[in-house]
Amino acid sequence: SSLIASLSLSNCGVGDDGLDQLVSVAKERGGCCDGLKMLDLSSNGIGSRGAAVIGENLLYDKGCLNSLVELRLSANQLGSDGVLELTRGLGADDKGKSDGKKSSALRTLDLSNTNCGAEGASMALKCTSLSSLRLFNNKLGSEGFEAITPFLKGGHPSLVNLDLGGNNAKEDAVAGLLQALLHKEEDDCSTLRVLEIGGNEVGKEVESILKELERVRPELDIARDKPKVQQEMEQELQSFMQENKSN
Repeated sequence: SSLIASLSLSNCGVGDDGLDQLVSVAKERGGCCDGLKMLDLSSNGIGSRGAAVIGENLLYDKGCLNSLVELRLSANQLGSDGVLELTRGLGADDKGKSDGKKSSALRTLDLSNTNCGAEGASMALKCTSLSSLRLFNNKLGSEGFEAITPFLKGGHPSLVNLDLGGNNAKEDAVAGLLQALLHKEEDDCSTLRVLEIGGNEVGKEVESILKELERVRPELDIARDKPKVQQEMEQELQSFMQENKSN
């Protein structure tokens, strides 16, 4: 079994071809990746083909990466097709629908800046094996937020941490997503505890819903940017104080 529990290959120019070679060597040496828990492949020029290789090898029954608990793929242009290929190794079918079985040990997945699009984000949210998912800086925008909102109605059945920051969604789309979180059944089983929405538009409507969420879901911590009005007030106060100091 492997003596390495954590391996960082960030920004090493691995690419799809390099990933093929790494996996081939791992399979030839049989068991050399057993026990590997964290793998960082951020910023390596990996695309949809490489994502497919990773997805195949996350599977319990045949994958050489089947012991991975955390996988970092940020800043690789996987696209929605790549995320689809990846999620096949996380118990999802061709349509991104979870089969309800945990076919992988993976619990933490970083898809920040992967150009996953609304479709890819939706597919990732359907993977109920995950407990932590980063979708930061994927240019989801308002349309993307609207697309993923149905998967967050009443929270989420497995995710504890979800990062939707830096996606430039307008306030109405952010409000719609937060409104969906307010939905609560009697047998509520949402595991969601931390939601990042910074880098998306926040205003009075969002602040109002956040106050309601504090009441309905006190267990949920939502991190966000300060409202524009508050930012402007603080800037004006700082300017006023600086002027008084100079006088």
